[in-house]
Amino acid sequence: MERVEKILLIEDDEDDAFIIEERFLSFIGPHCQIEVVNQYDEAVSSLISNQYDICLLDYYLGAYKGVDILKDISQYDITTPIIVMTGLSDEDKAKEAIQLGAQDYLAKSAVDSFVFEKSIDYAISRKALEIYRIKNRQIESENIAKNKFISHLSHELRTPLTSILGYTSLLLENPLTEPVKKELNIISSNGKHLLNLLNDALDMSKMLAGKFDLYSQNCDLRLLLCEVYSIIQIAAENKKLKLAFDAVGDLPSHIKIDETRLKQVLLNLLSNAIKFTDTGDVALTVEKTTHAGVPHLLFAVKDSGIGIDQNKLNAIFQPFTQLEDVSIRRSGGAGLGLAICTEIIQRMQGRIEVDSEKHKGTCFNIAIPLVEGERCEYKPIQMNIDLRSTQKTQHIALQGKVLVVDDVQEIHELVGQLLSSMGLEVLFAKSAYEALDHMANDVFKLVFMDLQMPGMTGQECVSTLRAKECRVPIIAMTAGNTHSIKNELMSEGFDGLLIKPIDADVLRKVCSRFLNDHNANNSVVKKQFLLIEDDEDSANIMTLLLKRLNYSVEIAGDLEQAIAKLTELNDGECTILTDLNLGNIGPREVLKAIRSQHMQSALYVVSGMQPDLGLITEYDVKEYLLKPIDFSLLKHHFASVY
Repeated sequence: MERVEKILLIEDDEDDAFIIEERFLSFIGPHCQIEVVNQYDEAVSSLISNQYDICLLDYYLGAYKGVDILKDISQYDITTPIIVMTGLSDEDKAKEAIQLGAQDYLAKSAVDSFVFEKSIDYAISRKALEIYRIKNRQIESENIAKNKFISHLSHELRTPLTSILGYTSLLLENPLTEPVKKELNIISSNGKHLLNLLNDALDMSKMLAGKFDLYSQNCDLRLLLCEVYSIIQIAAENKKLKLAFDAVGDLPSHIKIDETRLKQVLLNLLSNAIKFTDTGDVALTVEKTTHAGVPHLLFAVKDSGIGIDQNKLNAIFQPFTQLEDVSIRRSGGAGLGLAICTEIIQRMQGRIEVDSEKHKGTCFNIAIPLVEGERCEYKPIQMNIDLRSTQKTQHIALQGKVLVVDDVQEIHELVGQLLSSMGLEVLFAKSAYEALDHMANDVFKLVFMDLQMPGMTGQECVSTLRAKECRVPIIAMTAGNTHSIKNELMSEGFDGLLIKPIDADVLRKVCSRFLNDHNANNSVVKKQFLLIEDDEDSANIMTLLLKRLNYSVEIAGDLEQAIAKLTELNDGECTILTDLNLGNIGPREVLKAIRSQHMQSALYVVSGMQPDLGLITEYDVKEYLLKPIDFSLLKHHFASVY
């Protein structure tokens, strides 16, 4: 009852009011203030003021009823808990009072009993819970609105960033712009910085909304480190810092992890190390270690920079936190990077720690549970090569006619210029309707299509084309960047996804995958699938779906046919996708027979039964797919990631 200090009593009977006042004073104490009101209008205005800890409202108030007051104040946000009181107990009146917003209903005869105190306490607690729920709903509604705004803002900002970064990259490649290369690099650098800030804000928004997911896949560890090195080395060279990557001991060649997010963490830590180091070196060390009996990969990012005060080490992992004013001037940013890194590592079941001393440098240690990927073997990883040379490939001209569909003039002109520079013939459409006309009258090898266009969206256009049996590869272009949208687009008939701002290298990779190079050695080789399925309808639909993914499919209708086909194939040159029930042959016999013929091939199971984890482990099953299988599910497991 310490919460009760100011009481509103709406009562027109003086004797009843006196008895209730005395009762309050007896169990709360003389410190409580009791205000008695007997007029209707005064009662309403007092409740609207929200300055009372509890209100007792008489059901009958002269010519009015107390419930009429409840009706009048229902349009206001009343925080005062209300107990309706009457001379006689009446269940219907009690129900009416509660429905109109009262916290409890009490007979005046109970004022002298322990029930009165319990009713007061219950009403206060119930109102507090109600207010808490209302505030939670308000916060949830505000978060939804905020996340929608950030998502919309992200989309809107990516469109102009596409033009800024795209045209800048074109100008940097033009020898005529040599006199202004410095200025163009500044534009490019700041444009990329703005894009990073935008991505950080979007990631944090997803985390706060509980929509931030990781997607593990087979990853070449050496290639991942090479890509990180090639991206970060320019920043180190610009500051004349020594950059060293060191792989200690035998490491797994392949790991299963969200490669994109791991690179994001490493690049963030290395970027920070370079920003806060003026002289000396920055190093990344990778080694295998064990924690609590579980094998881990340990990544250590160490620098010889300004260091961090001991009392600020914990704060740097909090969102919107910068080290100090000097760091803000030096690097800018929203203070989200380390908070996002921490969230990513924790979702990988790992841990991130920091050790630092002011003016002597900093070391971030990341430990992630080691999950071996496919084709994994342990060996030393050679890092003592010029990794930049691995990125400088001789681009061979592509051939074919492509269509670019986008209602934003600057975007389709930019994409058109990038495609033309690859040797492609480019046509344009400013709307989905115009695209349909082009495709009805011309033959294209590849289509790039924006999603958000007036009149008809990109999804609606693709749906129309696929209904007409159009099989031209269509790549979606959007500013939205989530795994869920990619899966949705694949199921709707798209063949790939490009995220704005459009990256020239990514664009070339997409084109190379779908178009034939002049060089026969660079032609796309279809991946071989052996589908073992005794149901003819299931086999036919699965074959159609896999062929849409550009795979070559062999079908075996029973185990005997499967064994015969496996005998003809070389180990490791096909992917096996099998049902577990073939006629009268059980799951164990099916898997045992397959593995007796083919030990090295990737083996996937598709079945209508729940998985037997023992069989999956025993026969090295890569994935277990539950029927029914749709295109988006196959796309998720077997499509190339752009």
